[in-house]
Amino acid sequence: MLGEGCGMAEHPPLPDDKLRAALGSGHPEHGTIDRLHAELGAESPDRASIEAHVHRLRSLPEIAAIVANWWDDPSTQRFISNLSATGI
Repeated sequence: MLGEGCGMAEHPPLPDDKLRAALGSGHPEHGTIDRLHAELGAESPDRASIEAHVHRLRSLPEIAAIVANWWDDPSTQRFISNLSATGI
């Protein structure tokens, strides 16, 4: 699990189900949700990749508010900030 032994907090839970439901089945951006989720849980998450996925998802009107609320949450911002601070 991310954070064990390295002092980093586990990534904040992405509201996958809520995002998928808001997009509807078969939406092509479900893949972006998958890639974001995978990057968050990676052994060495890439901040730039996470930010790119978030930017893409925030551009979709159907889920912009959900993504913004998750992204702006203090625990999410702390996790992102820690990625830079730890050099990951």
